[in-house]
Amino acid sequence: MLRVVILSVLSIVSLLASQMEPRTLISPFTGKPFSVIDIPVNSGSHRVLGVDGASDMGTDADGCRHSSGVSEYEHYVAMDPYSYFAALGVEYGKDGRFTNRLSAEFKDWVVSPDGFHSEWVIDKDKFYDRGRRQAKARGQGVPPIGDWVIPQKMIPLEKKYRIALFCYKRRGATDAFLGKLALTGAWALRARINKPLMDTRLRPGVDEVNAKISRYVKDGAVFELQTFYDAYRQMFRSSSLTDEGYFICGNAYLGLALRVGDIQEVMDILDAMHERFDEKEDMHVFFRGLIRDRRNTIKTDYLGFLDTSIKHFTTAIANEEFPRSKLPEVVLVMAENYRRTGNLVRSYDWFLTLADMEESDPRLRAQIRDAGRAPTMDAPYAVVLGWSADEALQSLTEAGVVHPGKISGPDSRLLNAIVNEGLGTIEYKNPAWQPRVTGNQREVTQILHDVGLGVLDYTQRSGEWPAMLGELWQSGVLPDRNRYNRFHCTVTGKPFLYTPIGGELGRLPKNTVILSTSAPIPTNQGPRYGAFLADLAVVWTAQPLKPGELHQP
Repeated sequence: MLRVVILSVLSIVSLLASQMEPRTLISPFTGKPFSVIDIPVNSGSHRVLGVDGASDMGTDADGCRHSSGVSEYEHYVAMDPYSYFAALGVEYGKDGRFTNRLSAEFKDWVVSPDGFHSEWVIDKDKFYDRGRRQAKARGQGVPPIGDWVIPQKMIPLEKKYRIALFCYKRRGATDAFLGKLALTGAWALRARINKPLMDTRLRPGVDEVNAKISRYVKDGAVFELQTFYDAYRQMFRSSSLTDEGYFICGNAYLGLALRVGDIQEVMDILDAMHERFDEKEDMHVFFRGLIRDRRNTIKTDYLGFLDTSIKHFTTAIANEEFPRSKLPEVVLVMAENYRRTGNLVRSYDWFLTLADMEESDPRLRAQIRDAGRAPTMDAPYAVVLGWSADEALQSLTEAGVVHPGKISGPDSRLLNAIVNEGLGTIEYKNPAWQPRVTGNQREVTQILHDVGLGVLDYTQRSGEWPAMLGELWQSGVLPDRNRYNRFHCTVTGKPFLYTPIGGELGRLPKNTVILSTSAPIPTNQGPRYGAFLADLAVVWTAQPLKPGELHQP
């Protein structure tokens, strides 16, 4: 039984409209324009799935969406063709200009031999020659190479995500973000592999397979992954197909097996296709070339992105970058990542962790199972995730995975902290974490300002004051509390002072202290205490200030 779960928290961006739009962006390195295909997005909405209306080809168990139209993941990353700087398209504003600051040091690195300059030079020469040949075949010309701009469609998809990962890591992105981006890169390749290959030489095979698929699937049937996966597997293994038909059937079966997540089956399909074609004929050489490309993409890039996602998500969980409410989804994706890379024993551990988490309500799931039912549409989301974990554990057991039935293995310390110690909650005390004490007055001022704004934002949204600063993290108002030293001063290492003031924001005197430092820090005026006020100002005084007091200049 295939498990389908929509994972919202792991979306890098989410779709706002169902159409793609051409857009002109401005290089943050040269100031010159370049063209991209843009998918309108809204990071606050995850309800609209896929392009061309919906994910009409289904959603995989780890959240990867598939559409019969162009894959949304193809266009998330915009590559500056003048420098090979890569970033998500949402970082460019309505005027096409890059909205965030790039340091001079970062820009120098990008265009240096240590960055991407050499790769850019090699690719521009290669792509220019290709573009010139294509234009000549159409009876068209191309501008001199110095004026020619690399089109986005010529840059390999895996290269866009690979370089984006390097850029974001250099820019200081969190491990949580890098894990999401790497996972999205894997999704992009999985969706690409499930698209039909466009080549006139494959037309006879397409017609042959289309004629035979009706033996396995009713004409006009709505797409359902398990049904089509079974159909193509049976056709590939038992039907008498021409070379062209065998390749087309095998390629479709390969993509569906990748969606199901059995990497050994994927490699077996590639091996069988490789053995079919002996390269004694021109078409055999053509087929083997395509098969080699598929194998290299899957082994090097696809599995590489999943491994990178595993590494960054593991670090992010250990560093408590995810609040507790987000952990069930992240644990599920970690389990899926290990399963899809063939590490089934570690996958079992992560699925078992999700099944044991209090949020997934093991007792309720047992009652539902004993009643011979499944969770209803209105069941709590974490319960649905736990049910998915139960099904995965059963499938792994049936597949012959040997496991002691309790959390074990290399991740056991981290997983036991999730299940038994409340990792991800405000109350959890990580013995390995210590506040940073390498800051200065300027940094503390910025943190006081940002956290103070978070308090006011939380209060305005919810109508009540946060009981403690940790609620800003749990609620998602300030999703990365590590950026704010977990609400500790970066000079003294002491926690900020905060207590709920109460009352309506609009009636607070402007000089009301919202939060403050609990100890003075050295400044050029001597030791000073910092405080964030209701008028959004940060002040420094010789005397301590407490939340709720009125600051008198």
